[in-house]
Amino acid sequence: MKYPIFFTCVLATILSFMRPASLMAQEKPREPRHSFEMGYGFHPVLEISRKVAGLGGWGSSWSRETFRPIGAFTMGYSLDVSKRLQLGVTCSYLSIKEEYESRNPGSSADYRVERTKSWALMPKVSYKWYDKEDGSIYSSLLMGVDVREGTVKENSRTDLDETKTLYELAYQVTVLGARLGNKKGIFAELGFGYSGLNTVGFFLKL
Repeated sequence: MKYPIFFTCVLATILSFMRPASLMAQEKPREPRHSFEMGYGFHPVLEISRKVAGLGGWGSSWSRETFRPIGAFTMGYSLDVSKRLQLGVTCSYLSIKEEYESRNPGSSADYRVERTKSWALMPKVSYKWYDKEDGSIYSSLLMGVDVREGTVKENSRTDLDETKTLYELAYQVTVLGARLGNKKGIFAELGFGYSGLNTVGFFLKL
């Protein structure tokens, strides 16, 4: 009587180890969780604020002649922590050059150039409203720090040539974003902040 019970216990133990192995063999390949992206944002908030501030007014002694923004260029990394939730970080770069002429004839400073460079580093959290093989739809919130460098030069010489560095809050609210593709493809976002009102680019999942 003891032997059947013993062999039954041994057989049950072997089957208990074999079952997880067979289940693992039936599992589907793991989906890529890491995502890298590069994009270009149009009309970031810093560009808008500088454009408005440079308009001056009736009392301003300067008249802006040129306004040349470049960026924002964006680069990001994301990790899928669940089917709906995604965490990551995004970097953005923006450069603005402004040229002014004096409104006061005979002024000692008749020419002025202002340059602004911005580097923003923003952690990101995203929620996916739709996530299938053909793409995804999501919303995101980003918040971090902006390291900004401003240079002012007058008369195109060195009469006034100074540079200041500021540290300010950087943010981006993506109201609606969409990705087209599974492991690689393109994306487009609509929002407001340091990355721009609308951002387009490409992504790669590994």
